[in-house]
Amino acid sequence: MRVLYSVSAIIDYGRGIDEAIRAGCYDWVAEGINARHFSTNQSGRRNVTIGVIVFGEVLTTGEVLESLSRHGYRPAELLELLALSEEKPRLQLEAPLIALGSSWANWGLIFAPYLGGERGGRRLLLHSTMDDWADSTRFVAVRK
Repeated sequence: MRVLYSVSAIIDYGRGIDEAIRAGCYDWVAEGINARHFSTNQSGRRNVTIGVIVFGEVLTTGEVLESLSRHGYRPAELLELLALSEEKPRLQLEAPLIALGSSWANWGLIFAPYLGGERGGRRLLLHSTMDDWADSTRFVAVRK
């Protein structure tokens, strides 16, 4: 496991998902990403350390979650992913950034939000968590 990037950010967990999405000024947002499908159990405002992590090997979602925990991280939630995007908007243009701490079950699959970029456009999308993750996949995580 390698931490590629780390940033300290103040997260307002009372901020609405839809408001945070609007503030991100994305060129494209997947239809399923909204306050109805994604919520948080967190509350208040908190200073957190957000890391962008790569494992360098093919892993299942369960293996990613277990390794993050073992190294003192938890997977980022959607609001934390959006906060990272506000702080460093061009970071997602380097490689997709996955937030496994939030998920939405639909069509018999489980989806996690991720930030991606294509031809200079910034996108907020969904990715199935059922497949293995490539060795170059970048995960967003929060220091426990």
